[in-house]
Amino acid sequence: MDGELSGKESRLTRWLNEVQMFLHGHPVNARRQAEGKPAINSLWLWGGGTLPALQAAAWSAVSTSNPLATGLALASGIPARPLPANLAELLQGAAGDRQLVVLDALLPPVLYEDGEGWKRAWQALDSNWFAPLQGAAGRRVTSLSIVAPTVYGLLTWTLHATDRWKFWRRGRPLASLATELASGETP
Repeated sequence: MDGELSGKESRLTRWLNEVQMFLHGHPVNARRQAEGKPAINSLWLWGGGTLPALQAAAWSAVSTSNPLATGLALASGIPARPLPANLAELLQGAAGDRQLVVLDALLPPVLYEDGEGWKRAWQALDSNWFAPLQGAAGRRVTSLSIVAPTVYGLLTWTLHATDRWKFWRRGRPLASLATELASGETP
């Protein structure tokens, strides 16, 4: 069957199923359920294996307020710093030429379906980060990649310092991008 695991994974899955059955019928669980407490129904297995060897770091530092991004940076041997309030603060304390900045202020309003909160977060990102990039492009910022996860997949924009001289190109309206995404086209 296609969905079945093989090798080590199947042995581990069978063992975990046995543990769950054992816990299900154990007197401690019967007592917990009688007291209105949740049953102990599984084990959290971790620590199996070794971490892969570290690759050369793509970033000189990571600036974020996201605990997962901080942990991944530290596990990769990359310095993690608290997210500055704006681009000017980031550039003042720049720790190398390749910075990864995780701006996830739009995520909580999206998760809570808070349209007004999203609008406020977007305005703050625009005034603190995106608008100042225009003045920094070509001077302190020579290349910029924006990666935005969406329900449609990752959207990626890459800008280089020389792109500011391509004034003959017309900007694309956001509505056309939204239409392409909704229809399943790749922008």
